[in-house]
Amino acid sequence: MPPKARSCIVIGAGLAGLSAAHRLKQRGWDVTLIEAQQRVGGRVFSYRFNEARHLVCELGGEWIGKDHAAMRDLCRRFRLKLDRHLYSFSFWNGRKRSRIYLPGKMKFSPKAQRQFDSYGKYFAKLDSAQQRFLDQFDWWSVLGSLGFTPDDLVKRDLMDSTDFGESIRLTSAYTAAAEYFESNPTDEMDFKIRGGNDRLAYSLVSTLDPNRLYLQTKVRSIQQTSSGVKVFVEKWKGFAAQKNWAIPQARNEWVLIVDSDERVPASLAREIQYILEKPQFDGYWIRRRNFFMGREIRHGTWGTDKVLRLFRRDKARYQQKHVHAEIELDGNAGSCREKLDHYSYRTLDDFMRKAGRYSAWGAMNARDQGKQASGWRIFGHGTGHFLKSYVAKQGFRDGTPGLIIAFMEGFHAFLKYSKLWEAQRAPVTARPKESSVKRFES
Repeated sequence: MPPKARSCIVIGAGLAGLSAAHRLKQRGWDVTLIEAQQRVGGRVFSYRFNEARHLVCELGGEWIGKDHAAMRDLCRRFRLKLDRHLYSFSFWNGRKRSRIYLPGKMKFSPKAQRQFDSYGKYFAKLDSAQQRFLDQFDWWSVLGSLGFTPDDLVKRDLMDSTDFGESIRLTSAYTAAAEYFESNPTDEMDFKIRGGNDRLAYSLVSTLDPNRLYLQTKVRSIQQTSSGVKVFVEKWKGFAAQKNWAIPQARNEWVLIVDSDERVPASLAREIQYILEKPQFDGYWIRRRNFFMGREIRHGTWGTDKVLRLFRRDKARYQQKHVHAEIELDGNAGSCREKLDHYSYRTLDDFMRKAGRYSAWGAMNARDQGKQASGWRIFGHGTGHFLKSYVAKQGFRDGTPGLIIAFMEGFHAFLKYSKLWEAQRAPVTARPKESSVKRFES
C-alpha cells in the first residue's frame, strides 16, 4: 500500500518560509504557501536603479555570515555568487562625522567594550530561568547598567535598531543578547548575493508549485483538530474593490492615488498644492513619465500614458474590472502639467513574473465583456500591439528599449487572448457561491 501523501501549509513567504517550503517539497510533501503581501522575500528587498542598472540597494536583509552554513549551501545549489560585504562606517551627530571604524572593530568607549565582552561570557552561562528573567528588561537599560555612556547608548541604538525594526528601548534584552553574543565579530554580515539578495528568494520560489502560492492572502484564523489543521484566509477582492474600499476612508476631501511603482516628483507635488488652493475641476489627469532599462521612454504607447489619480473623494470610483481598472469620475476633469514618474518593470524577469498574472486578469476582463478568441485573433492582437507601439506610436525612436517594450506589449496581448481561448475550451461547470473566506486543509 503506497504511503499516504503528506501535506503542509506554510504561512509567510520570507526566507524562513520559502526555505521550509523548498525543503518539504524536496522531501515529497504537498506544500501550500500563503503570504499576506504582494511580494515574496519578507524583509529581503533589493532595489535596482533604472538610472544605473549595475547598482543594487539592499533596503532590508538578509546578509550571509561565515557561519551560515545552510544559507551558503543554498547559494551554491542555486549557483548564486557571493561577494564580500564587509565595510567601514562612521556616525554623524548632525554637526560632524565621527572617526571611521573598520569592520569588526571597537566602536564604543574602552570601558563599555570591556563590560560588553564580560557580559557576553556571563550570558553564555545563563540557565532557562535566568534567560526568562532577562527577557523582562529592555536592551537599553541593561547596556546602561553595564556602564555604557549616553553617547555609547545612542551609537548602539543606531546600530541595533536596524536589526529589530524599533529602538532598543523597546527590544528584549534576552533577544538582543542572543543576537549579538552568539554571532561573530561582524554580526554575520560577511557576504551578500551578487546581483541582489532577493535572488535567493526568487530561486526558492522557482522550485515550488506556482498554483499553490497565494500572495495578498491574509490568514484569518487557524484551527487544529484531531484530523489535521485548517487555515482560513481572507479572500483577495481585486485591485479595484480594494481601492474602492480605501477611497471613502480618506479624511480629506481630495485623494491622490499613487501605486508602489510610482513616484511623485517635487514639481508635481507643488502643482497639486497650487491646484488644491482653488480647484476648478472634480478630478485631474496626470501624465506619466515611464522609465525602463535606465532611461525615460518618450515614444511608443508609453509615451502618451496618462492616468486620472487626483480627484474629490466623493466623486470617483474605480471600474469593477480584474485589472487595469480606470477611475469613473462624476464630474469634469482637468489635467496637470507636471508628470508622475513610473517604474513599471525593474528587469525583464520582473516583466515575465507579472505577465502571467496580468494576462490572466486581462483574459477575465475580456470574458466578462463577452469577447471571443480564435487563432486569428490571438495572432492579430499580438501582432497589432507590437506594430502600434513600435511603428504607429514611433517606439523605434527609443532604440533597443523601444523594441523590447513593443515585443513585451505584443507578447502580453498574445498571452491574454491565448488564455481567453483556453478558458473558452474548458468544460462549463456550475460555479459555487463565492465567499470572502477560503479554507486550506492539511
